[in-house]
Amino acid sequence: MSVSDIIPHCSSTEGASSAWTKHIWSKDTPVVSNMKKLSLDTWIAIACIAFVAPVIAQEKSRCQNLSDFANQEFLQRLRSADSNTRIAALKDLQRLETALVFAQPTLISLLQQPPSRETVQVMRLLRRIGPDAAEAVPRLHEILKFTAQAPETRDDVPILESPDPWQLVADLRTAAGLAMAEMGKPGETAIPTLIEMLKDPGPSLRSYRKPRKLAAPSAEGYAAMLYRRDDHGVYVDHRDMLLAGTLSGLAAFGQRAKSAEPALAAIRDDPETLPLVAHLAKETLRAVITNESRQRSTARSNDPD
Repeated sequence: MSVSDIIPHCSSTEGASSAWTKHIWSKDTPVVSNMKKLSLDTWIAIACIAFVAPVIAQEKSRCQNLSDFANQEFLQRLRSADSNTRIAALKDLQRLETALVFAQPTLISLLQQPPSRETVQVMRLLRRIGPDAAEAVPRLHEILKFTAQAPETRDDVPILESPDPWQLVADLRTAAGLAMAEMGKPGETAIPTLIEMLKDPGPSLRSYRKPRKLAAPSAEGYAAMLYRRDDHGVYVDHRDMLLAGTLSGLAAFGQRAKSAEPALAAIRDDPETLPLVAHLAKETLRAVITNESRQRSTARSNDPD
């Protein structure tokens, strides 16, 4: 027997006096008749609901207050003048499984700063927010096109003492492409840009590795798979890093980037393409034909990290 069977016409019992209760209980109405038939267990269940419901509501309110407090703390850290504090807050936000819409305005504000490692973290969070953060698309598109300053040259060979500036550009390109892929229709403005970047990643600039770093190539991970060699030694060409970043961003669009097929096939089949980059081109080509990468990306965004 449900509560609606017992008191079908009552929405509240607040203000009921003892006399009124006795008067009603003395009447032989269907409601009273049903109530008199209730077992002790049923009455205990009703009493539990009556006492527990306010406690649950109070706990829910307390949790909401705690959540609001935590959100405000995050926002304060994101707005800090200290970059280390902001970066730590961004990393903490990435570990959260809750919605990040509360941080959207602040994240979009941070996106306006000069591109940096912090910007990469911001774009990863905006990607999780998705279409609700579509107002960030114009700035994301600008960052997608970001490039580093041209380096000095030595012996007519363009070199870099450190790969970091170009690794940053590659990371920015990857994060911007992935974020724009989650922004719905507005984000598709990135596709023509990414295709052009496949055709012309940028000038060939070399970052030579010191011998001590080559003793344990596995320690360098991803970069070690981009090694090339010439008369000057072992190096990483920033074109390869940029191309890898472009491919990663483009793959996230899936079949929406189907127009990239010819450019992807050309990279895959080029004998000068590094094995890692050729593999990425092959996987991206499969993604734009079958939408496989897009489906995996959606599944990941729906699952907690």
